[in-house]
Amino acid sequence: MNIYINEQQIDFKLENETVLREVIAGLDSWAGESGYHMQEIFFDDKDYFEGSNDETPVESIKELRVTAKNSFQIHQDNLQLLYQYVSLFVKSLEGGNKKLLDELKENAEPVTGLLADFLGEKIDSEDAVSAGLLTNINLFDPETYQTDDEHFITLVRQLTGLKIILNERISELSDPIGELGKTVKALKLSQEEINNISVLLQTGKDREALNSIIRFSELSQKTLRLYQVLKNTGYVNLEELVVDGKKFSEYYLDLNGILSELLEAFTANDSVLIGDLLEYEIAPRLESLTTVLEEILKENQQ
Repeated sequence: MNIYINEQQIDFKLENETVLREVIAGLDSWAGESGYHMQEIFFDDKDYFEGSNDETPVESIKELRVTAKNSFQIHQDNLQLLYQYVSLFVKSLEGGNKKLLDELKENAEPVTGLLADFLGEKIDSEDAVSAGLLTNINLFDPETYQTDDEHFITLVRQLTGLKIILNERISELSDPIGELGKTVKALKLSQEEINNISVLLQTGKDREALNSIIRFSELSQKTLRLYQVLKNTGYVNLEELVVDGKKFSEYYLDLNGILSELLEAFTANDSVLIGDLLEYEIAPRLESLTTVLEEILKENQQ
């Protein structure tokens, strides 16, 4: 039996495997050691996942073909699927395609489950974005809805906002260097805002100050996502990237801890602690971070 993974023939030696099920289990373990997961399996042009016989004798199989992907590739595929679903839902709502809306509604549960995984949520949590979306889709009736109905407006708003987020994440995957360039510029602007937060607080502009902190926090999370993409696509060497004498992962753990302290200080209205954290902890770290990110940009734009 010839075995192919991603169209490449492999030297996989059978030991005590006598039936197809045992071979698949062995291949799954073998691929898993390299961080891959089997997505499609065909034996002699038969789809293994479509009711095939697990007990098919090995000697009766001439060819076994497997498509395997790593976690990063699966994440990309899931992101594209989510974006297509959300975009199609919005388009169908705007165009009044009731037949397609029925089909989309039928697939809401598995898709929102995928969304929960993507957002790191528990689907049964009342506060989960995915749970709220599933509830609104289930309540939606493609046959009787009106475009001026409050529920319709809420659903469109949810889906449109989600589409924007998903589109941004796709851009991060497809053009990480381009997105990193935009992020560095945004971080520099955020640095100016961070330096003005104490003044905003002293002049009673608490809401503006909080918005500046939230923007910086979001940029921080975006930078971390981009780092993971750059690492997975070979742009960045994990072992060599150091910020303030620390590995990038350690640096970000420290930064997230300080951001949490800052938000707590803001909630407690502790202006002294806010000022200290901004001046002595966040500002210098932000300057170091942008310097390292600019170096990554230079190295990958030459």
